[in-house]
Amino acid sequence: MEVRLIEASSEIGAGSRGASMGMAGLRVAAWKLGSELFGHAEESILRNENDVLYEDDRSPNAHHIDGLIRFESDLAYEVYRFVRNGIFPIVVGGDHSIAIGSVSGSKMAAGNERLGVVWIDAHADLHTPLTTPSGNVHGMPLALLMDLENPERKNDPVIYTMDQWDRLKKIGDDGAKLLPKDLVFIGLR
Repeated sequence: MEVRLIEASSEIGAGSRGASMGMAGLRVAAWKLGSELFGHAEESILRNENDVLYEDDRSPNAHHIDGLIRFESDLAYEVYRFVRNGIFPIVVGGDHSIAIGSVSGSKMAAGNERLGVVWIDAHADLHTPLTTPSGNVHGMPLALLMDLENPERKNDPVIYTMDQWDRLKKIGDDGAKLLPKDLVFIGLR
């Protein structure tokens, strides 16, 4: 099976800057080690939409969600296109929110087949705009992908935010893309 890299250098979902430099850091490290991986591997480089970080934020409980919708849609369709054409995509980011587009695209390609995810992180990333302490969407991808809504509301997001959240959840397909029983956590603290 052919393998191809997708550069998803978005940091829209993160609370601090730097996550968009992930692929650049890997390229430098590979070059220093004498690897020719990035000289030969075909890549797809997505527009990152990080320019929204310099615009007014209309969603304090899901920062810059409008830019995320555009980016995650593009990522989902790129992953879908690769998988449907027999190409195994390796998505390199970017903050944790890239899981939204990566898993959504995989689910579109899988149809009714179940997906499994191994989540290697110190955090479960199960917040929503209703529960987030920070408003950073990189803490929300698994809740979104499993279509979870936490009934213990801590926040009262504006209507715009919840409308955009619903749009983000519908990328690729309406409803859950991942079942809780198909998720494994490694490294939670």
